[in-house]
Amino acid sequence: MAAGASFVENLGPERMARLMPMRSYLEHGVMCPNGSDYGVASHNPWYGIYFMLTREVQAREPKSYGAGKDSFPDESVGLSEALISSCAMGPYSAFAESWKGSIKPGHVADLVILDLGDIFDLEKNPKMLLTMGDKILVTLVDGEVRYSRPGSGF
Repeated sequence: MAAGASFVENLGPERMARLMPMRSYLEHGVMCPNGSDYGVASHNPWYGIYFMLTREVQAREPKSYGAGKDSFPDESVGLSEALISSCAMGPYSAFAESWKGSIKPGHVADLVILDLGDIFDLEKNPKMLLTMGDKILVTLVDGEVRYSRPGSGF
C-alpha cells in the first residue's frame, strides 16, 4: 500500500500513524498481504514496498500536504518481510498458496528478473524502489516471457 499525501490530509497525523502497522501485524502473526489495487493510490507495487520500508508518505506534487513525512517509522519492516507480504501473503489470503506466491516446482511462474547486483541494495537505498521500472529486464506470466527489455539478452 502506497500511502499518499491525501491519506495524511484525510486521516490526520495521529490516525495515519496507526495506518497499516506492518511491524505490529507481523510480530503478532497477522497475515497481511500488501497489494497495489487501491483506487486511491498508485498501482505500482514498488511504491507499496517503499512505504513498508520507510513509512514515508508519497505525493504526485512535492508540495502536497504531508509529502515526505514519516508516519510512525517504528512500524516499518525489512525488505524480506515486505517482499513476503507483497508476493506470498496475497495467494495465502486467497487460498492459492499451493500454486502461486513463491518460486518452486508446481507453482505458476509470475515474476520479474531485475537488473540489480543484490536485492538487498533496495533495503540499503529504498529510494531505488521509486524507479524500479528502469530495473526490470524480463517479466514472466505463467512461465512465459511477456516483456523483455531490448538488449537484455532474454
